[in-house]
Amino acid sequence: MEEQVAYECEQLLGADEPQTINAYENLAVSYMQANRVVEAEKIMERFGLNLD
Repeated sequence: MEEQVAYECEQLLGADEPQTINAYENLAVSYMQANRVVEAEKIMERFGLNLD
């Protein structure tokens, strides 16, 4: 579900929009909580996020 939200935000608003970045940040947090570290790191790198 979060994957779809992030993808749709990007398609509708663009990758640079704060709402899109926030959606991907939330997705990265969920990935980290689910031990999907590689996927989370890809998102963090793409958007320049730091989840500390």
